Amino acid sequence: MTPQHLKQARQKLGLSQQKMADLIGTKLRTWQDWEYGVTSVPGPVSALFRLLLHYKSAAGFLAGRDT
Repeated sequence: MTPQHLKQARQKLGLSQQKMADLIGTKLRTWQDWEYGVTSVPGPVSALFRLLLHYKSAAGFLAGRDT
């Protein structure tokens, strides 16, 4: 998953960088480094994010929304 894909996917889920970092249990700075291409997105994070995109209701539930 490229940094641009990561950002677009996060935005599609309607989550801020902070909310996404909290959701997957990482620091905001780490998330930003992935989105800006400073460091590579780890494989497991990429796989989790693809699942969240596929199951948007699960992403909403995990983010504390009733969607």
